[in-house]
Amino acid sequence: MNLSTVAPEIREARAHYGWSQDNVADELNYCRQMVQMVEKGKRRLTEQDAARVARVLNDGQFNMAMSRRITGGMSAPYLNGIDNHRLACAMKLVEELQEAIDIITQNMRTLIRAQSADDLSAGERVQIEAMMLETIECITAAENTLARLSKTYDISLADLWDKHEAELIEKGYLRKEKDR
Repeated sequence: MNLSTVAPEIREARAHYGWSQDNVADELNYCRQMVQMVEKGKRRLTEQDAARVARVLNDGQFNMAMSRRITGGMSAPYLNGIDNHRLACAMKLVEELQEAIDIITQNMRTLIRAQSADDLSAGERVQIEAMMLETIECITAAENTLARLSKTYDISLADLWDKHEAELIEKGYLRKEKDR
């Protein structure tokens, strides 16, 4: 699977970390010209190459852009029109979490009773959709907060996701994958 070119995101992540094209190329065992062609839009990355670039750059904004491309927009966008301050992001996350908790709590009886779409009235369906949308807003706030905190405090999102996955496997919530 070939992905859309990710030139601006690679350049921005590189610039933030003070990396040259040579640094990225060395990390990926590419030649500098390959990185240059990707950044100029003359070369597209495969899904596997994009995953390697994401791991090397370890940049939340880049990861969110890649995720949106891979899923056709079905993941959180990086919010570039908001107050970028870490505290503003954290406060927005708290607000969104509370709104999600409230609407989920309000719809708990419906969730318990309705086993499928056939069991929902039109009004209940609207409420479930509103609950789902609020959850999406919460995910967006959470992912943006993570991206900004990791950049501000130089904390590896890749390492945190690896720790989280290990905990999920240990608890039995996730079966260990053979190869990634």
